[in-house]
Amino acid sequence: MSKRVISPTSSNSSREGSEKNHRRCSTEKKKKILNSSSNSIPSSTRCENGNDSGDDLDLVNTSSSSANDSGILQQELAQLNEKYEKLLENQNFLMARFAETDKKKSQKITIDSQTKNLRNSAYNEGCRKDLSWNLNLPSPFAKENDKMTIFVRNHMKGYNGDLSDEIINASISQYFVSKKTMAKKKASDEKFKENAAAHQRLLNKCKRRSIALESMDIRDSQKDKVHRVLTFEYMSSEEEDENEEEERVFVVHPLKFRSQKLVDTFKRLDSVYKDTMNKRSKNQTVKRIQGRASTRVAPPDAPSYAIIQASDQDAQNDES
Repeated sequence: MSKRVISPTSSNSSREGSEKNHRRCSTEKKKKILNSSSNSIPSSTRCENGNDSGDDLDLVNTSSSSANDSGILQQELAQLNEKYEKLLENQNFLMARFAETDKKKSQKITIDSQTKNLRNSAYNEGCRKDLSWNLNLPSPFAKENDKMTIFVRNHMKGYNGDLSDEIINASISQYFVSKKTMAKKKASDEKFKENAAAHQRLLNKCKRRSIALESMDIRDSQKDKVHRVLTFEYMSSEEEDENEEEERVFVVHPLKFRSQKLVDTFKRLDSVYKDTMNKRSKNQTVKRIQGRASTRVAPPDAPSYAIIQASDQDAQNDES
């Protein structure tokens, strides 16, 4: 049996080839492992150049941003809680005030007649001493009303020391409200009467001039023109007053928009009517004086002959 002889040279070459194959396999295995590891990392945490340091910074910045947002939210929540506490405090305060007001209303103080008489007497005594209340103010306890209020309070306390401050103040408040209500009613009544009297004077003036117009012998076309302006809108207003001799007079407020022609026509009508009056009626006629001009404006449908024109601007409209 022949033996196979292996030369050292062939043995060495075989060993070198085996080592190369081993190294090649090892290298391929390492590449596969690296590839598999690379594929297992999410794309959001890898840089294109394979450096992960940038991904670490992004993660840190994200967590820092979340922390900042959380802090801002906590601050806003604290501010909202503070506002809520204040609103709750205000609500409780208002509810307490309402409850106190309702309690006072349910426990309205009653002033007996003896206390009322004492208060009225004190107020009248104060008036005799030239003291007064300004009824345009909301309360008798306003600073401007102090003198009268203190006088009434001391007067009542001096006559009846058993009266409590609460009763005295309530009595004064009620009397002040009563005086204020009466003053408003009186002013309203006086204004109403004054307006009614002024309206009646305008009505009487229209009637007098209409009667005079009918008695005049003029063409119907002329009468129609005058009739058209015998209305309140073209009559000057009058207010009652006294002159320096303390005589009753009517202050006339002429209308600036009336033409001189219309003024002269009304003067003529007044003269005609006066001629029809008897002596007694003439003597009872109230004197009229001219006052400031009225601010009333002409009616929108006023005829041209009734209103002042540019050529009449310098004319003097004497009113009768």
